[in-house]
Amino acid sequence: MGELLVINRDGCHNFEEGDDSYGVKQFRVYKINDSSYEEVKDLGNRALFLGFSATLVVEPPPGCQGNRIYFTDDCREAYFCMERGGGKDMGVYNLLDGTSVPHYTGQSFHKLTPPLWV
Repeated sequence: MGELLVINRDGCHNFEEGDDSYGVKQFRVYKINDSSYEEVKDLGNRALFLGFSATLVVEPPPGCQGNRIYFTDDCREAYFCMERGGGKDMGVYNLLDGTSVPHYTGQSFHKLTPPLWV
């Protein structure tokens, strides 16, 4: 049987055009036990993929690394509040050192739905 994880995504959600503060600042991962939880600081050789209504924990496919969180912008408010849509907050978060880098430097200009992992 697998583990039940809870992901806490901390960030700033100011949806003004041109405001660079919008986005994820850090992630925290917790493993749920019977009546408690503990913080997970190392996923080992597993990668966590987070997106709009989709979460996967897998061995990383070619081109991806373990102990990383690959995330898409799932904040629906940004898609409706920003003139050109959301999709600005997409990247790869290193769980060990707390850094993140963008995996797509463009912006999704679709006003209806956030990007999904397929």
